[in-house]
Amino acid sequence: MQRLVRIRLTPPNSEHIRTAHHAELTPTDSGIYHPDGPKANHALTFKLKLVIGADLGHDIMGKNISKRDRVSQREVLYIAGFDPRGPAKYHKLTCDEFTKHCSLRNLSCNVSNRLRITRDLHQWSLSAGSKSNRVNARFTFLGWDRMVRDHWVRQNALAILKGAWASVTTTGLSAQRLSIKLSWPMTVTVFGPLFVVLGTAAVLILTTVFLILALSGVAILGVAGLLTAFAAAIVLFKLMAGFNAPWIGRITLFIDNGSRKAFLSDWDGPDEMADAILRALRDPENDEVLVVSHSVGVLIALLAFERALEKSWKSVDRAASDGRLVFVTLGQSIPLMSGISADFLRALKSVGDSKVIWLDISSPTDPACFAMVDSYCEHFGGPQRMHVKNAQLYKNFSNPTYQMARRNRFVMHFMYLMAPDGDGPASFDLYESLSSGTRLSDRLPTVPESRHPYYNKRSKP
Repeated sequence: MQRLVRIRLTPPNSEHIRTAHHAELTPTDSGIYHPDGPKANHALTFKLKLVIGADLGHDIMGKNISKRDRVSQREVLYIAGFDPRGPAKYHKLTCDEFTKHCSLRNLSCNVSNRLRITRDLHQWSLSAGSKSNRVNARFTFLGWDRMVRDHWVRQNALAILKGAWASVTTTGLSAQRLSIKLSWPMTVTVFGPLFVVLGTAAVLILTTVFLILALSGVAILGVAGLLTAFAAAIVLFKLMAGFNAPWIGRITLFIDNGSRKAFLSDWDGPDEMADAILRALRDPENDEVLVVSHSVGVLIALLAFERALEKSWKSVDRAASDGRLVFVTLGQSIPLMSGISADFLRALKSVGDSKVIWLDISSPTDPACFAMVDSYCEHFGGPQRMHVKNAQLYKNFSNPTYQMARRNRFVMHFMYLMAPDGDGPASFDLYESLSSGTRLSDRLPTVPESRHPYYNKRSKP
């Protein structure tokens, strides 16, 4: 028995198909499709053929719909930000947050121990769901923490001083020109170490002056001045703690060094990461592959993707066209480096010119990211390239959790990696993407023709 129904066809990579066509549904031995019946949760399979005028019999997807939509195994390749703590930290973080996610949604889950594959590659597994409807996620940590430790300034005071100097060098100011245009909070964050240095100098000068006044017999001015200097020191300390000025100083110094020296170009880490990406794409058990990167790690992910495209662009483009591959960037800082480094600008163009599906998640309340910025579009012009999404952290998390993050903006920058505990549906949930039975590419909206950065509505698309 064959029946004709009218449906709207949407390909896996969310390309534009705006017209509705007739389709012929041919039931198989698995069951019979009932257009008027309730939606079935079990696996009904049928072949979908396009009918335009006569029955031409062209397969749309090349495989049955239910098998394509269903994800039972995915691999997540994760590249952390500028963090020396390594895979042990992120194994604990992802396992704890995944367990929390499943607990909030009454899902059974399992997490595994960490397995060392190579010196920089580590794996563990996360799974959720019932026995008959289980989703397994192989989590592959692509480490570059050894590189971070090699460039880590151990003393906090020295990190602030060096970071302050790096922010006002020729290279640093060149990076800030684009930063100011796209996101002024990011500019304030990068100049944080400089503000701390200048503020500390001002407090010391004021304290010295008022101490001299007090010793000279002008006691009232001396005491008032000391109290003022003390209050300024408290404000300065909160600023340093809230924005984690030593960490920002280390990142600024790393970016400055990376633009001046060739150590990133000569580093073989991106090659190993590229090989891991290609292995995941060629693994027939993986229904989906997500390459997830956070903060400064997005820059490293661009280098890895560029190498993967050089090694086998067909594998990458084929997986992206099939909707099996999605590049997810969280709290990215691409313009800081792409504006001053030819290597990163080339990598950005290489990935942007490919068919890779790119989802960028950011938040205007995160002062250490470029909020809702399509970095490819800002550099090279043309229509919108990335799926840019506002994480809306204030909706995702309960009020106590969110207020805690507001007091410590450094925590805000890591909320992308936390399981939302708010009452309503989350705008973005990393662990939902890991445990979902459907592909992330199938849940993405169409990329708009243009979008302006959150903090610069006049920026050219």
